[in-house]
Amino acid sequence: MDNRKKAFAIRMLRRNSLRWPPRSEAKNEGREKRVVIKQTKMGEKKVELWHYMCAKCSQWFRDKEIHLDHIKPVVDPIAGFTTFDDFIDRLLVSKQEFQRLCLPCHAEKSIAENSTRHETKAEVVVETKPKKTRSKIEKKI
Repeated sequence: MDNRKKAFAIRMLRRNSLRWPPRSEAKNEGREKRVVIKQTKMGEKKVELWHYMCAKCSQWFRDKEIHLDHIKPVVDPIAGFTTFDDFIDRLLVSKQEFQRLCLPCHAEKSIAENSTRHETKAEVVVETKPKKTRSKIEKKI
């Protein structure tokens, strides 16, 4: 399969995984309604909004400030992409294999995974880089 088709298939699988029922269950499991006071033109208004607890820092956040994250990365940072079967098995997991993370905690986790991924790629490139051979011109001199 060429890279263009592979990228398209991965993108479609990721987009549709947002509808995966255990994903919604995992997000809704750790929520709580809280009263928030909003300022309006007519004065203050009490509104009930859902808040979610971050699994890492244990603070409460609104819906837009929280990400649902796979505990085990979908693409292994060390092995990389292996097969579509493995990718799907790691993408569509049970609700226990998700965690709610606030934006800063999710960014921190993603940066750590990406740095591991880049270090591993760099090691593979260095190991597989062919040795330079002397050109015909250098051999004649």
